[in-house]
Formats: sequence, C-alpha cells, structure tokens
Amino acid sequence: MMRAFIAIKLSDGIVAAISDAQRTLASANSDTKLVAPQNIHITLKFLGNIDEATGVGSPQDLERLGNLIAPAIASFKTFNIEAYGMGSFPERGTPRVIWVGCRGGRRHTEGNRHARRAIQQDGGNT
Repeated sequence: MMRAFIAIKLSDGIVAAISDAQRTLASANSDTKLVAPQNIHITLKFLGNIDEATGVGSPQDLERLGNLIAPAIASFKTFNIEAYGMGSFPERGTPRVIWVGCRGGRRHTEGNRHARRAIQQDGGNT
C-alpha cells in the first residue's frame, strides 16, 4: 500500500533548510521518524492509498491523473511561497507527522486551482 499525493517539489535550498530543522529535532532525542529529504514536498491534494492487489488507485489511474494535470499547470513552473507556522498530526498524543505551513502568492493559488479544476472536469474519479 502506498500513499499518493499531488505535490510540489521544493528547491534544494528549501529542502536543505527543512533538513537542518530535522537534525535539530533529532538531536533532542525525539522518537519522531524523519522524512527523507527527497520526500519533502508541499501537498496540494492527498489522493488516497494505492492498493495494487485490488486495483484501487492503480498506477494507471495516477498516470492518467498526471496527464490531466500537466497541461493545466504547465505555465506555473516557479512561484514564491513563505513558510509560516508548524503543527502535527494527530493533534493529541504522539505526533506522527510534523508539518510546516506555507503561504503562496497568487501563482501558487492559481496553479492549485487549475490542477483541482482539471480533476473536477474529469469527474473527480481519481
């Protein structure tokens, strides 16, 4: 089972800054599992779990979704965002995920809207 997202890849500089923060957290003897730098991303939409045994959320579905979204966001190659705030999942008990919030400029918001619209026009089946 694999979790699937529509996500934005971050610049090497941003990933390095987040990795530095992770090392600080790790040095505090935290039992929190850290995300590998190559997996650090901005989630636009969580798609769900892929279960290849049942065909639910198959790799073919993800490829089709990528083909729908790519033209919709082709003009949004770069944009500026600002990191703000932190939180964790779940809100109570031992955190499993620590997240960093971000605010995007107009281009980030437009790109997200275009990607979501492409999914909706397809019936939102993916």
